[in-house]
Amino acid sequence: MRRLRVFSVVAVSILMLAFGNAQAVSIHDIQFTEDASGRSPYVGQEVTISGIVTAVFHDGYVVAEAPGPWKAVFVYSIANGPDVGDEVTLTGAVTEYYGMTEVLDITDYQHLSSGNSVEPILVDVEEAREEKCESVLITIEDVSVSQLKKYGEWEVTNGHQSCLCDDKNDYAYFPQSGDHLESIAGVLFYSFGNFKIEPRTTSDIDTGQSPLHYALRGHVVTMNDMRDIVHDGYLEILGDEIVTIRFIRPYDIPVVDVGGLILPGLIDSHNHPPYNVLDVIPFPELFAERYEWQAHPLCAEFNNQISDILNYGGSNAQRVNIWKLAEARALTAGTTSIQGANCNSSSANGYAHQGIVIHNVERFPARVHAQTFPLRQEQGFWEQKSAEYWDRFIIHLSEGTSSAALDEFNDWQSMGMLDARTTIIHGVPYGPDEWTAMAEAKANLIWSPSSNLRLYGQTTDIPGALGAGVNVALSPDWTPSGTRNILEELREARQYSQQAWDDIITPLQFAEFVTRNAAKAVGIEKYVGQITPGFRANLMVVQGDPDRPYDALLNAEPGDVRLTVVGGRPMYGNPDILAKFGFVEKVETIAVGGEEKGLSIQVESHAIPNADRPFLEVLAELEEAYLASEPKVCDFVGID
Repeated sequence: MRRLRVFSVVAVSILMLAFGNAQAVSIHDIQFTEDASGRSPYVGQEVTISGIVTAVFHDGYVVAEAPGPWKAVFVYSIANGPDVGDEVTLTGAVTEYYGMTEVLDITDYQHLSSGNSVEPILVDVEEAREEKCESVLITIEDVSVSQLKKYGEWEVTNGHQSCLCDDKNDYAYFPQSGDHLESIAGVLFYSFGNFKIEPRTTSDIDTGQSPLHYALRGHVVTMNDMRDIVHDGYLEILGDEIVTIRFIRPYDIPVVDVGGLILPGLIDSHNHPPYNVLDVIPFPELFAERYEWQAHPLCAEFNNQISDILNYGGSNAQRVNIWKLAEARALTAGTTSIQGANCNSSSANGYAHQGIVIHNVERFPARVHAQTFPLRQEQGFWEQKSAEYWDRFIIHLSEGTSSAALDEFNDWQSMGMLDARTTIIHGVPYGPDEWTAMAEAKANLIWSPSSNLRLYGQTTDIPGALGAGVNVALSPDWTPSGTRNILEELREARQYSQQAWDDIITPLQFAEFVTRNAAKAVGIEKYVGQITPGFRANLMVVQGDPDRPYDALLNAEPGDVRLTVVGGRPMYGNPDILAKFGFVEKVETIAVGGEEKGLSIQVESHAIPNADRPFLEVLAELEEAYLASEPKVCDFVGID
């Protein structure tokens, strides 16, 4: 955990007055100090450094010139977007932030190469508490978890000395007191008076046990660049990644025959999970734009009802439960990633951590910023965001049929913000001019037809968007005006296409809308959206004809989903299939679409609220909250 940054304009200006011309300095010289406080001798000076990126976090990255003490430094910047292994050179100011040496205010940045490595150095536990290892990529070995602490921190010991570990990045290891670990790797940060090892990924933590390593047998519908379909293939998974797709059965790992089509996990690219405990608001009329229905008296009553549910048992007491219900319902439809909240500002955003249910689009390592009302922000806000490094700005724009709704597009464009980072949700009134502008800018569109039709009686011209070359994704919006899950949205969108557009959108295109197109629209196409070695093992399985797999997806309902895998973890599906995975535990039986299904989402984590609570208890408490809510504008929406 790190403090929130607050730098006043005056303070920064005073600091900048002290900067002379930048000088090329080794990171060792910046970090090395005999001052007991750890203060760098270069504080207040502008320097140029070079090295390899060893770790990337939401608010910056670590650059190391070589393995070893004093040879790495944290760069506090979201203006650059390096990956681990990138060689970079940059110019910035040296500062001490509550005892940690950092480089910030980057004035020059150059990417030199990729694919480089800096190996962690082996240190003892005592050295993992020393200034010389600050920001260095280190490894400690043969330790046990001795204490679970607040804010995601946990302590390990070798029996003589102890040190802290933290969760600045997510990882799928959930520490338990007494766990023995073969090793922990990470960079050493300093905050709140303590040094802390920050593991970068799950693979930085060696529990001494074999990681998840198995294969699924089925027809692999890859959605890769060639749209390959591997009939009766074997999909090998190691940890949270896809390793290989092969035709020959592997005999050194367990194989589970899923008896169906293996597709990429679906991506819900536009949703509002905190509201998805209530069904459709029964508006008696259609509207010209979203501000009209938001001003309707029923909307105010709806807000009172959702507030009653949210605060049942105390202020925000049901927040995590509502998120869990929304994500679990999405999981039953084969969804493995969901959009809906900017959740990287603090590790206290427990509801968005890996491990609560499914992945969050806005959660790091994605670099995504979402805004429901982007034009309420001043132009200066967007100028600042534009200067920062973001993969996508996911914005609600032009939601309605009025000229005012259309003008929102012009407003966004006039601010100079229409570029490849723009992903527009809705775009209902757009025509050829807007589609051409979006295509030229390489901007993206997210289509939510059910919500559009229910509120405005009209939806987006998708044939026009596709014809212009705009990347299109599809999502269900939220339950108060959209559909309950992405499979339901697919069916309704297909039906509308058949009726309004002579079925011009093909089954393959619909499948792309919720996999690879959606991944691109929300800026996570390097990780998910297709079944390719090195990508996340986010998968869904449905039964169907391997020669018509996209039709099978369009016809599927949650009760037809045989298996959903999130980050390599089988979490939902047919009980007999889940039983074949020897490592799947705490399976709850639930009914979905009249079918008996298994749900395995419980984990024991001291950092994730209600992580180990049975889902059926969560559901029962939300039903109680609904019964106590007033007024009863909307019906309760459970798992089904």
